[in-house]
Amino acid sequence: MALGVLIVGLWFPALDSPFTYDDKIEVVGNPTIRSWAAWQALIGYNLSRPLLIASYALNWSLDGLDPRGYHLVSLAIHMVNVGLAWSLGAWLLGRRGEWAAAIWAVHPMVTEGVTYITGRSDALCGTGWLLALNGAARGRPGWLLLGLLASVLTKETAFTLPVALIYLVRRFRSGPEAQDQRLVRALGFGVLLLALAGAVRVGAYGLPVGELSRTVVDHVLSQSGAWVSYARLWLFPWGQSILHHRSGLADAEGALAFVGLLGVVALVWRRRDAALSLALVGGAAWLLPSSAVPLKEVMAEHRSYLAGFFLFLGFASFAGERSMWTNRVGLLLLFAAATLTLRRNLVWSSEVTLWAQAAGEYPESAEAAFGHADALRLAREWSAAEAEFRRCLSIDPKDDDAWV
Repeated sequence: MALGVLIVGLWFPALDSPFTYDDKIEVVGNPTIRSWAAWQALIGYNLSRPLLIASYALNWSLDGLDPRGYHLVSLAIHMVNVGLAWSLGAWLLGRRGEWAAAIWAVHPMVTEGVTYITGRSDALCGTGWLLALNGAARGRPGWLLLGLLASVLTKETAFTLPVALIYLVRRFRSGPEAQDQRLVRALGFGVLLLALAGAVRVGAYGLPVGELSRTVVDHVLSQSGAWVSYARLWLFPWGQSILHHRSGLADAEGALAFVGLLGVVALVWRRRDAALSLALVGGAAWLLPSSAVPLKEVMAEHRSYLAGFFLFLGFASFAGERSMWTNRVGLLLLFAAATLTLRRNLVWSSEVTLWAQAAGEYPESAEAAFGHADALRLAREWSAAEAEFRRCLSIDPKDDDAWV
């Protein structure tokens, strides 16, 4: 109860945050969410994410374009996820797992998955993941199937969920018991469901096509750097931004990050700790789908939404029951994370402050400068907007939108 009250308090400043960035395409500019009668168009808008689009349609029917209702639904989804993460953490590591879930719940890195309306795709897919993992952990095949179905109807991240489920069942629930056999059958049915969903997606859109052309080596190195950057932001959340201009990761930094990731895998393999291994498998499985295709944005904070929970589970597995994960240290970490989250949500409360922060973090990024300039234009701060548009053009003279 206390954790729920804290979460509401932390997100209260952001309840009136305006639509921004992809929200203006997926919500404001999406005509299919404005009528349940045209359900074929609603489903057809994105065959990979019908449950997500339906959630926007529900918001539209209740709130129109008032962002408060959208934020409340996203916050409710996150609070459901916190309960599911708490349950899974308690099953896996007892009190240490509960603290891991609590710190993840109020961490500033979850703000983009909750406060950014388009980030709901990851939060809602995370609901399916956590429900399915709880089903596998507690011998509830119905939960497992419902979670698989919810995740596959929300985002492509669902396609690697069976990896985490299979590992959990084989490592923690192997045996001849009837309950476990039902889980295995449910998992097999879920894999077939995901295969069918994948076939539908490929049939409709073809194989995933990258937004940018990268060699395999460049892409692997850039994503290795992105994964390390995610981990750094979860452990030391300074330098957060709605836009991470990380085009230079496919070089020495990316190679070093790749070696570091291999070292983490070797450490986990040598330690042979079941909880730590599940955390590694779960976190990697969550990040893999968004890392498989070369996208324009090398990284985005909302993509790591559930990976942070697995990261904290991994660290909790290193601690003894009476060492770092005691109430005092847990409360200290909780307070620190909550303070930074409140600060981050205050930044999200205005498009101008959100994009000013991004432009300050990445002054060499034309896209960040344009986002800041456009936010200033919408706020009718004409002189400041003109100056920022000109700065954008000094970075990229071919930016047609900035010229217009």
